[in-house]
Amino acid sequence: MLTYLLIAFVLLLAVAPLLHFRPSKRQRALARMREYAVLHGLQVEYRKLPTEQRGRRPVTGDVIYYGL
Repeated sequence: MLTYLLIAFVLLLAVAPLLHFRPSKRQRALARMREYAVLHGLQVEYRKLPTEQRGRRPVTGDVIYYGL
């Protein structure tokens, strides 16, 4: 009997890290909303801003662009 418990414990210990890869309820809900938005024509992209004019400080990073 102790052998079966030890085997079950080892199997659970091996499977436990895999549970971190399952999305949470919130992540699944966000994925559904994003899929709905894409199916209805919303586009989301990362874009770089045009080159900055002289005298203005440069923007760091990309800008998120939403379009239909």
